[in-house]
Amino acid sequence: MEQSNSERPGLPSTIPSPLQSVGLVAGAVLLLVSAQILFQGLGAKLFFTAEQQAQITDPDTSLFLHHPLWIVMGTAIPELVLGSALVTLALRRHMPLEVVFPLRVPGVVTLIGALLVVLGLTPLADAVYTVAARLFGSDVGVEAPAMLKRSLAGAGLAQLVGVLFGFAIVPALVEESLFRGLVTAAHRRSFWAALFAPAVLFGLMHLEPAQAAGTMILGVAFGLARLFSGSLATAIFAHAAYNGVVIVATYLDPASADSTPTTATVVGGVLVAVVGVLLLPMGRVAEPRPPAPAERSSDE
Repeated sequence: MEQSNSERPGLPSTIPSPLQSVGLVAGAVLLLVSAQILFQGLGAKLFFTAEQQAQITDPDTSLFLHHPLWIVMGTAIPELVLGSALVTLALRRHMPLEVVFPLRVPGVVTLIGALLVVLGLTPLADAVYTVAARLFGSDVGVEAPAMLKRSLAGAGLAQLVGVLFGFAIVPALVEESLFRGLVTAAHRRSFWAALFAPAVLFGLMHLEPAQAAGTMILGVAFGLARLFSGSLATAIFAHAAYNGVVIVATYLDPASADSTPTTATVVGGVLVAVVGVLLLPMGRVAEPRPPAPAERSSDE
């Protein structure tokens, strides 16, 4: 079996450096935007009438913003393109996959702890977003729930499953592989850097200031799940569960997407998250570490 570069004597690790991880996220954003533009362009030419093509740039009439199928596909396909690029990059650079993508499944108690951490910090993330939106005058908080509601309009069970796949499972797999996988591995020498650097970059990837602020809190939650459990699988599970709860809650009660957290729910949520952090290590899996580079001989 061919050894990875990090396992060959005298060769440096191929895991990205902290600075390279910033460039990696910037490249991921560029790829997502490019894939979205390409998807819309090809989709419009292949499946839209001339009249529908003329309406693409109008947010009030574009099918990409109003038709459930196109909304879901417009999220899932660019994410899948990014996921394929990440796997290709890791393989081509011979990264130790067990280090950048540690996917051993932890114990049930740890998974429960991850859910408590993420759902517990959700009211805080919502509150931070609300404050930031008032400061920056953001209207993304209005548009994002509206997009989700449109994707669930008249949804039966099959459509709900499709929305869960496109909005919950795919983004969780891809985004956690990037941030709690590659970026976390790049900052692995410091617990605090491995926790906060991916969270900050995760927020900044969303570009809009208010959304970035709230998303950073969720990034910290996913990071705690990843670091205390020793597994990327825990962060993927927590991210997918969070997205799934939001989707199902909106499906059952569309008004829930517009609710504003109270001080009591924020404080109560933080306490729940603390309990979750205490549970996380109980089913922790052993996290693999990259082999130390071989020392150079004295006569080199």
